[in-house]
Amino acid sequence: AAVEERRAALSELVRAHGSLDEAIALLDTGSARLAELDDDGERVERLTREREEAASALDEAAA
Repeated sequence: AAVEERRAALSELVRAHGSLDEAIALLDTGSARLAELDDDGERVERLTREREEAASALDEAAA
């Protein structure tokens, strides 16, 4: 039963995305993009901290 479900899922991917190679390429592209998006949150946090530190340094220099 599990094998049949897996084959059905693969068949659906092939129908939707062309060949099995194209479906795998789409998966790879999507996985890479997801990794980029996950990193964006960390990048935003880091840049926010850097901005706050720069603003503090500017305030201290102006005082």
